[in-house]
Amino acid sequence: MSTAAKLDSIRTLIGMAPDQALSSLSIALAGADAQLAPVAEIIEREQAVRRMSAVVFSPIMPLLNARLDGLPAPRFSRPLLKDIWRTLMEQRPEMMQALAAAVEAWDPHDPSPPILDELCIEAAELAEKGAPLEFRGRDAGDEARELAIFLRLCPLARSALARLGDWLGRATEERAAVLRLIFKDATAVVDDAAPRLMEILLGHLPEAALILRPISLITERASDRYLASSELAGFGERLLDRVDSLVERLKSFDTGGGDPAAHAAAADVSTAGAILDEIEHSIDLAREGPWGKRVAAARKSMAGMIESRLRDCQRAVEQALPMQAVRLTGRMTRPSPRVSVPPDPRFVNPAKALMLLLGETRAAAATGGFGALRAQVAEALSDFLEVYADELVHLLNAGEAPDPAIAHEYLELAAVFLSQAENDKAAQIVRRRAAVAGTGTGGPDPSQQVA
Repeated sequence: MSTAAKLDSIRTLIGMAPDQALSSLSIALAGADAQLAPVAEIIEREQAVRRMSAVVFSPIMPLLNARLDGLPAPRFSRPLLKDIWRTLMEQRPEMMQALAAAVEAWDPHDPSPPILDELCIEAAELAEKGAPLEFRGRDAGDEARELAIFLRLCPLARSALARLGDWLGRATEERAAVLRLIFKDATAVVDDAAPRLMEILLGHLPEAALILRPISLITERASDRYLASSELAGFGERLLDRVDSLVERLKSFDTGGGDPAAHAAAADVSTAGAILDEIEHSIDLAREGPWGKRVAAARKSMAGMIESRLRDCQRAVEQALPMQAVRLTGRMTRPSPRVSVPPDPRFVNPAKALMLLLGETRAAAATGGFGALRAQVAEALSDFLEVYADELVHLLNAGEAPDPAIAHEYLELAAVFLSQAENDKAAQIVRRRAAVAGTGTGGPDPSQQVA
C-alpha cells in the first residue's frame, strides 16, 4: 500500500474516532518524529474541523448525546451531522474561510457572528435535499428532514440560549415578552416550532425540571389541564414519568446494598423531590387535574416509603450496637453495651445504609412530607447514641471492656451514627473522649475532661 493510501486510511479512522480519543492521540504524538508528523497534522486538522462544527451547531450539539439523567429527548445521529458538515465544507469553501476569520475575531461577550446562522440554514437545505439520498438514515430520511427543522431553528435558539439565564432566574415581564416573541417568530419556520425550540433549550439544562420555567413564562403559568392538552404536554409528562420511575426504584431499596444503595436511594429522593417542587412552582396545579393528581400520588407514595425505612432506623442501630443486661444487686440490672465480640457486618451494614438515608434526605424532608417523622427519629436516635457512648466510655475507663480495641470500634460507629442523626457536636465529643478513654491519664475518668 502506498504512503498516500495509508494516510487516507488513517484519515478515515481518525474521522471516526471520538473526541476524547483524538485528544489522547494528539497528546501522545506531541513532539513525535518526522515519520509520524503527517498523522499529527491529520489529527490537528480534524480537531479544528470539529471545533468549527461545534461552534456553528452549538444550539443542537447536546442533542447528539443521550441525557445523563436518562430523560427521553430527541437525539440526532452524530455521523449524519458530520456528513452534512463535510459536504458543506466541500461545496462552500468560501463560507468556511469567512467562518474561520469571524470566529477568530469574535468576542464571546458580543453577539454571535451572522455567519454561524447562515451556515445552519445552508446545512438545513443540504439535509432537506439529501434526505432521500446520501444522508438517508435507517428511517429512510425522516431523521435528516427533522434535523433540517432543528437547524432552521438554530438562529432563534442561539438568541434564546443567550438569555436562558434570565428566564431561569427572576424573570421580569419584559424578559418574558422577549421569550414569547422568540417563540412566536419560530412559528414562521414550522407551525409546531414551540416544542422543538423548547427541546433545544432543554438540551442545555443539566436539571431537566428547569425547562418548566420558560414554559411557565410563555404560557403565563398555565394550569395543568391546559398544558396537558397542549403541544408542550410532553415536557411535563416526561418529568412525571421520571418521578414515577424513581419512586418505583425506591421500592427496591435494599439495605444489604450498603452505602452505594443508600446514596442512590437518597439521590432518587432528592431528584424526585426537586422535580415535584419545580412542577408545583411553575404550573397551576388543580387537585383533580391530570398532573395535580399525579404529583399528589407521587409525594404520598414516596413519603410513605421513606417513612417506613426511617422507622426501621432505631431497631437497626440497636442491633448494630447491641446492649446487654448487667446485674447490679439482687434482681436489679442495667443496660450496658455488649462489646465482647466485634461489630457484626450483618447488622452494621443495614444500619449504616439506613442512617445514610436518614442523613442525606434532610433537604428533601421539608417538602417531601416526611419532615416531622424524620426529625422525631433523628432526635430519638441521638438520645440513644449519646447514652450508649457514655456507657461505653465508662466501661473503658473502668477497665471493664473485654477488648478495648473492639470497644473503640463500637464508639466510632456511634459517632458516625450521631453525625447522620444531625448531632455533629455530640459525634465530635464522642471521638475526643474515645481518644483518651481507657488510657488512665487525667484521673479516674480522663475522657470527661475533653467533653
